Amino acid sequence: RRTIGGATVRHVEQVSDWWGLLTGDIDIAAAEHLFACKVYDPDGQQKTFGQLDHLEGEQVHAWTDEGQMGPYTVSGAQITLERQVGRAVIGLQDDTHVLRTLPRPAQTRSGGGMGQPEKIAGYSLHLHRTAGLRAEVIGMQFGRNDIRTGPRVVGPDKVPGDLTDGWSGWTDVPGGGQALRAAVIEVKPLGAAPLTLLGIAPTKEAMV
Repeated sequence: RRTIGGATVRHVEQVSDWWGLLTGDIDIAAAEHLFACKVYDPDGQQKTFGQLDHLEGEQVHAWTDEGQMGPYTVSGAQITLERQVGRAVIGLQDDTHVLRTLPRPAQTRSGGGMGQPEKIAGYSLHLHRTAGLRAEVIGMQFGRNDIRTGPRVVGPDKVPGDLTDGWSGWTDVPGGGQALRAAVIEVKPLGAAPLTLLGIAPTKEAMV
C-alpha cells in the first residue's frame, strides 16, 4: 500500500533476484533495486518511457545500461531521460537506507587508545560488484555538533565500458585528518546503483 499523488493505491510487487548480482550471473545493468518499478527492454535506444500511470506525480529514479539517472517527476504517465539508453528500470528510490558504524578506538604501540584524541585519516571500504555509493566520515565530540566532512560519491556515475560489471576491491574515503575523540562512517546507496559492502577498515592514529 502506497500513497501516490495523495491517494492510497495498492501494488503487487515482487522482490528482485539479488543473489545473481553477487555471483555475476546477473549483469549490473539488470539490477532492480527500485520499488514499484517497471522494467524496459526497448528494441533499440530511447529516452522517453511511458506506462508509469501508477507513479503519476512521484519522483522516480532510473537505473540503466548507461548508469544512474534522476530523479524525474512522472507527468502524463511518462518521463524523459537526459540521454538514450538500451535498458531501464524506473521506480521509487528509498533514500532513508543508511549504514552508520559505531566508533572504534585506534590502537597504539602501548595498547588500546580508548579515550585518547585520534587523528582520523579516513576509512577504507571493501566493495563487491558495486556501481556507486555515498560515504561520509563524521567526527564526534561530547557536547558539540557532529563534524561532517561532506558526503563523497564513490564510483563513477557510469561504470566504464558496457555496464555489465561493478567494482570489486578497496576504495578510500578521506576523513580530514583532524584530531577527534571519535569518528564513524556513514554509507548510503547512490540512487539505484548496486552496492555490496564486505568490510570497513578505519585508518586512524591515537594522539598519545
